[in-house]
Amino acid sequence: MQELSKVAGAVIRDARRSAGLSLAELASRSKSRFKPSSLGGYERGERALTLARFCMIADLLNTPADQMLGDVLDRLRPSARREMMVDLRSLPASEEGRAVARHAHELKTRRGDFLSQVVTFRASDLEVIARTVGSDPDDLVVSLGEAVQRVGESATNRIS
Repeated sequence: MQELSKVAGAVIRDARRSAGLSLAELASRSKSRFKPSSLGGYERGERALTLARFCMIADLLNTPADQMLGDVLDRLRPSARREMMVDLRSLPASEEGRAVARHAHELKTRRGDFLSQVVTFRASDLEVIARTVGSDPDDLVVSLGEAVQRVGESATNRIS
């Protein structure tokens, strides 16, 4: 948990600096919800930071909280935060292939994309599918063989 606090703090610090704000300026934006010393404690990973406070700080920085959280996760486990593009027509007839097909169907339904045969899975999708089949993301990618069209960085890494 301490590593998570330090990394979350570093992400907040980077976002604050990118916005060109001092701790005092960010505290002022908060209308007394945060003191500069509290914000500094969060940035150094010395103070416990709830998800609600993390989201409030992201709002004050005009940065989507999910993007900042993605940055935290990218820094904590970069190898597990990749995206994968899969051609569903080439999935192997294995437990892994069936798990990917099920997850792809759910994603396509949520996205309203019923026609495409190539799906991009986010890093979190890879982790969920890998856990479903008792694997890790790297082994999952290998097990899918030629169905994997591309494995790349996470979306957060490309944005930064």
